[in-house]
This record gives sequence, C-alpha cells and structure tokens, in this order.
Amino acid sequence: MLERLLRHPFAVILGLILIGLGGLASLRSLPVDLFPRLDYPLINIVSHYPAGTAEDMEQLITRPIENAMLGLTDLRRVRSTSAPGFSQVTVEFTWNVNVLQARQLVTSRLASVTLPAGTRPELENISTSLAMLSTYTLSGADPLALRGWAEYTLAPRLAALPGVARVAVMGGGEAAWRIDVDPLALKQHQLTLAAIATAVRAANVLATGGYLESHGRDC
Repeated sequence: MLERLLRHPFAVILGLILIGLGGLASLRSLPVDLFPRLDYPLINIVSHYPAGTAEDMEQLITRPIENAMLGLTDLRRVRSTSAPGFSQVTVEFTWNVNVLQARQLVTSRLASVTLPAGTRPELENISTSLAMLSTYTLSGADPLALRGWAEYTLAPRLAALPGVARVAVMGGGEAAWRIDVDPLALKQHQLTLAAIATAVRAANVLATGGYLESHGRDC
C-alpha cells in the first residue's frame, strides 16, 4: 500500500488538500461558545442540617444517602463530603445516561431515605453551562454572625449583579435553642418529652401581625 502511494504522490497531495479544504469549510459553520452546553450525568445531593457536627452529618445524613445510591443502574461512582451543618453526596453516572434520567433515579432513591427533621436536601446538576464559577471563603469572625452577614447582606448583593444566576451560602453557624429537661420536674408536673416537643413547636411560629382599621386609617 505504501509503495502504491509513493508511486502517485500527486494523488496523496490532492487528497490532503481536499481534506484541509473540507475542514476549513466545516470550521466556518462550527458553533462556538465560551461555555458550550455539555450536560454530564453527575448529580450533587447537598443537605443542610443546622447545628449538626461533622460526625452527625456523616452518620445521620451522608452514609444513609450513600447507601441508598449504591446499586443504581449505570452508576460509575459515589463520593461524599461532610462538614459541620453541611453534607454533599456526588452521584456520577456513565455517559450513556441522560441527565434528566439521572435526576429521576436519584430522586426516587432519595425519597426512600429517612433523614433527621429539619434536613434540607437539594439536587444540583453540574454542567459546563451551570457550573460554579466563583467560590469565596469567609473567616475571621463568629461563625454565627458571619453566616448571617453572608446570607442576608452579601448574598443578595451578589445575586443582584448582572449574569449571576444563583448564590448559595454554605457552612457557618445557625442559631439554635437547646432544651435540657429535668426528669424530676417532668414527673412532678405529669408531663412527657412528647408534650414538651409539642409545646415548643406550637410556640415557635412566625406569623404576620396584621393590621387594624381605626377611624378610616389602617395601622
């Protein structure tokens, strides 16, 4: 075959020229994008659990979610990260799985997982068009005050910038009440822990104050 090509160098050169011209012609119609659409079948399960330590997040949230995801069809790997108040489980599928199909598979398995009350799991698909572009780490202050400032002051300002689709605040501290119950007092007043929990939930209500109408004026 090589000897035949060497006998006809003109044909080889002509073929290379035609291939090059075809590539240039295709290049003119090739779409170009700074962040091309490339949906990779990778789903992040992000969970927030206020006042939970790293060990609590690992045992109560991360491991149950990981165990539920194992055995999914066309699963490539599962990895996780646990931090105080934060858990992230990454479920990665093979390329032949559609992103919407991957979300449905993860959602169906996640519905069977029993998580602690107050846990807020969210699904995120990381693709080139939806990828996180900037990450900022704040430090040097009280974790509770720092998270409050980042969530209610910094995040709204960043979200108002042109081109920003979403701003997520992770980590830090959140205010929580701890109730230490005296068993002798419970017995004396004939109360149970369930009654205490019901009373706390009933008192922990945020509602509007409404308004009053007086002499044609609302106040």
